[in-house]
Amino acid sequence: PLILNDPLLKGKAYAPDKETLEKSWDYVRMRTSRDGSVWSAPRVVLVPTKNHEKPCACDPAIVYDEKEKYWYLYYTGYIPGSETVTYVARSRNVDGPYIERYVGEGKGNNGWDKNGYSYEPKPILRASSNGGYGLGQISVVRMDDGKYHFWFNSSTSVEGKWQFSHIELNSPY
Repeated sequence: PLILNDPLLKGKAYAPDKETLEKSWDYVRMRTSRDGSVWSAPRVVLVPTKNHEKPCACDPAIVYDEKEKYWYLYYTGYIPGSETVTYVARSRNVDGPYIERYVGEGKGNNGWDKNGYSYEPKPILRASSNGGYGLGQISVVRMDDGKYHFWFNSSTSVEGKWQFSHIELNSPY
């Protein structure tokens, strides 16, 4: 689970949940707590991509972009042949729902699918070769200089070993 103690987030926890939802592996739910001990009932904030053979939404990370006024929820999913990949969805409200998904430049509304299912989401990060785990388990931090730092694990059948990597971007995706 991703548990955040941030004044903007007000004691929110985001976690994958393996309860059954249309044959998915898991999906992201949110709970709230005032003391970190007693939690609210879980509420779905992100449903997995339905167009894949094995839909799932795992390993959530969340960051706020003050310039764009959006919360970005990063999550891993599964694409047969590519294994684990990283997607991003966004919402104006930290409580979600995170329906708007990045679908790539030239599609949707400036690269975003506003209803979440008109286009297939486009991974923002994927392993350099197929096989193995892929690329996921992401952490994202927006620094004071406005740059986004991404840390993630990856493993492919070509590399045959786990790598912990970092990249820096000027935008949240």
